[in-house]
Amino acid sequence: MISAFIQGFSPVFPILLLIVTLLICILLAWWSYQYISSIPSWKKITLIGLRAGTLTILILLLFNPFLQYENVEIEKPSISVYLDNSQSVDITRGYYDGLSTYNQLIQELRNSFIDDYNYQFYLFDENVYDGDEVDASGTSTNIQHVIEHMSENESESVASVLISDGIYTRGRNPVFSAQELSNPIFTIPIGDTTDVQDVRISNVDFNQIAYTNTSETIRVDIQQDGYAGESANVQLIEEGNLIESEEVRFSESSSSHEVRFTLEFDEPGFFEFEVNIPGLPEEFTLQNNIEIFTVEVLDDKTQILSLAFEVHPDVGAIRRVMASDQQNDVTQTTQLRNGVFAGPNPMETNQEYDLIVLHGLPGQQGLVHDWLESNSDTPIVVIQTPNSYQDSGRSTYFPHSVNASGSILDIHLTMESERYSHPLLEYDEPDFRRFPTLKSMRSRYNLSPLSATLLGAEYQRTATDIPILVTESDTDRRHVFVNAFGWHRFEKTTNEAVSDFYTQLFSNIVSWTATSPDDRNLVLEPAQSSFSESESVLIRGRLVNERGTHESDASIVLELNNGEEESNQPYRMRSIGNGNYEIELGAFPQGFYEVNGTAEKGDRQIGQATTSFNISQSTLEFVNTKRNDQLLMQLSARTEGLFLSDNSLEPMFTLLEQMDKNESIERVEESIEYVSDLSFWFFIALLFLSAEWILRRTVSLP
Repeated sequence: MISAFIQGFSPVFPILLLIVTLLICILLAWWSYQYISSIPSWKKITLIGLRAGTLTILILLLFNPFLQYENVEIEKPSISVYLDNSQSVDITRGYYDGLSTYNQLIQELRNSFIDDYNYQFYLFDENVYDGDEVDASGTSTNIQHVIEHMSENESESVASVLISDGIYTRGRNPVFSAQELSNPIFTIPIGDTTDVQDVRISNVDFNQIAYTNTSETIRVDIQQDGYAGESANVQLIEEGNLIESEEVRFSESSSSHEVRFTLEFDEPGFFEFEVNIPGLPEEFTLQNNIEIFTVEVLDDKTQILSLAFEVHPDVGAIRRVMASDQQNDVTQTTQLRNGVFAGPNPMETNQEYDLIVLHGLPGQQGLVHDWLESNSDTPIVVIQTPNSYQDSGRSTYFPHSVNASGSILDIHLTMESERYSHPLLEYDEPDFRRFPTLKSMRSRYNLSPLSATLLGAEYQRTATDIPILVTESDTDRRHVFVNAFGWHRFEKTTNEAVSDFYTQLFSNIVSWTATSPDDRNLVLEPAQSSFSESESVLIRGRLVNERGTHESDASIVLELNNGEEESNQPYRMRSIGNGNYEIELGAFPQGFYEVNGTAEKGDRQIGQATTSFNISQSTLEFVNTKRNDQLLMQLSARTEGLFLSDNSLEPMFTLLEQMDKNESIERVEESIEYVSDLSFWFFIALLFLSAEWILRRTVSLP
């Protein structure tokens, strides 16, 4: 179906064409009735007029002309007034008494306004917004945004008045952008330039991510004014406990110093620190004497014992897979037939292992068997070798038994569980029948009730009941039983699909087994426990899957709760690689906030976590409170304005008059109205047609 919408032949309708059209309509109507002579003349003329009028209206609507109106208004030129609404304007310093002095200045300026101009007021801190009531609530100052606002609204005003202390804490230097403006800026300074006594923390430099058993340096930059010959105590505090401090002596009236603290972490986690400088006598403000930050500490290595009871190519192949992961620290040893170890004797060391990998099995009696029984809290992976198929009984490290009366078969792997249903099965879908064969025993296997079979065996394309990959997980640890040997053939093959599957499978086995079942897979932490109102809240996440390996392909959704009501807006974290995620939530008002997060991959929920953060009053505006006259003078000079240090607007009005910017502005507003939009034309046409029909009936015309 094709729809056509016709606008008309032409929306432009010259008067001459209108007159010609009207004459044609009259002639056509006259021709329609000129042959009738039996009716009174006045009726004949009326019929001609009605038909001519109807035709004229229809043709007029067909051409779709429009009417254009112009409305000319004379307006006074406008001046934009920008009022600094940041916290620094409320600081009492020297003669300047905060908001009291500021509001008094604003009122004096209002009283000096002349009637030749209109005045538009704006407030600014981090952003610019309409208003003229200053409450000094802004937690940062971005004068660059003010310049951008002036540029966007240059056509609406002839000049701008900037009332500020000239101290910007966000954005870049506004002087470079100001020189592109075509309208002048008149700056009025507020605040005070007298020196005060103050000690402040200007910066804390630290590594946000650290590792266990390593040293980390915290660098604190300190500035001071007015305390020559005195000293300050710089303290490093962890969760309310003083862990280190350093005395800094000030030899000059104004100076900068650097203090370094060294930390070592014994365990992983998130650690909150606070740098604090106790206030000195007559110090101007204490709000810039404290800085809070958080360090995330990661565990550096997974300690693995690879213990073999038989010399076989599988042992070296699997050890190479484990050693290829830099996260693993693999101790390799083999017990020979005479009980001697080719490598360190694990029973004679005090090393604690995160995972024990057994290549084969020890005898039912012996020191190694007893040692393994005593390490029942350590996760274990058992990988069968040719000589290990014997009735092992059931023990804490080998939670199943095998009847040794079966035969060794050449088998292919088969899937016993859906792919991705378990962390060990996260690999590209393989065609196992094209893979090399493995060897396993066809026998009677008695598995633990807590176990699950993930991979099975197929012999000569017929399914068997031989379990190949068996997992068991309880509240304390995990076990894996690999009931086949011949894996070295997977490593040596030239088929990349086979070698990739082999590497991924054993990497998954090692990482999943070494991870404690009660570990939190998802960890959420704010970049710092307390943010200011001017700071964007940064939430970091660390996600591992059930194998304990970094998971970077999941979806982590956050929900925010400020204690009063939950936000309906979900926040989705962004993956930055290696299982790390982050999101900037933006700035929030003061208060305590709770964050709930859920990590999912496909249809599987990997983990949940909760964290919180606090929004406190910003100290950014209190680091530097000395009025910046130099910046204000540059803004005026670059735009051909004036620096009004005496707070008088008379020089501004004089300069604007000299620049011819005091003349009234003529604004022309145009509006267009289409004739077809006026519905009464249709009613007139219907009225004419009805009248013509009635009149024709009175004279017996068809």
